[in-house]
Amino acid sequence: MLVLLCASLLFTAVVVQKTYTPVNNLDQTAKKLENNLRKKEGYVNDVLDNKSSFDQLKRLPDNTKSALKFIQDFTTGEGIWFITLTDGRLSFWSGVKIIPEHPQFIKEGYTFIKEPNGYYEAIKKTEGNFSAIFFIPVKSEYAFVNQYLQNTFAADLLKDNNIEIAGFTDKDVYPIHSSNGSYLFSVKIRPGQLYH
Repeated sequence: MLVLLCASLLFTAVVVQKTYTPVNNLDQTAKKLENNLRKKEGYVNDVLDNKSSFDQLKRLPDNTKSALKFIQDFTTGEGIWFITLTDGRLSFWSGVKIIPEHPQFIKEGYTFIKEPNGYYEAIKKTEGNFSAIFFIPVKSEYAFVNQYLQNTFAADLLKDNNIEIAGFTDKDVYPIHSSNGSYLFSVKIRPGQLYH
């Protein structure tokens, strides 16, 4: 009986060792990140694709009750920041964590942007002279790090710390796409971080 137990444990160890590779690890972690990002996109798209909700965004500067509800639902509840523009000028913002210097240059639809405090997925919709832009925090990028400020992926997207955003010249990467298939960015395994 003991021999069978040892043989089965040895077999399990061999199978795990043979099937585990950094590529599998990268794929698993990246898919988790991509799926969680798409869930957040769903919250945003529910507002942008609903005429009544989108029209509410236009009236936020003049409707305190509605503004507070949007801030509570998106920024406080889901960690998604947003701004609105009228005639290319900032008309409402849900907080100061992210207010791009030139928001009018953010392209329509899904975009991946870098700001001084991190990386964000931006989702923009324009109708006439009005635009709404939602920002999903992807990864912090602080100039100084300490025990409180860490350059990590947003905790509600990914708890693992074994991947990082890849550069254009990196190899062995996993491309992250939005829910409509738009390319956003790529990730790679962090050096020395093969296990999660």
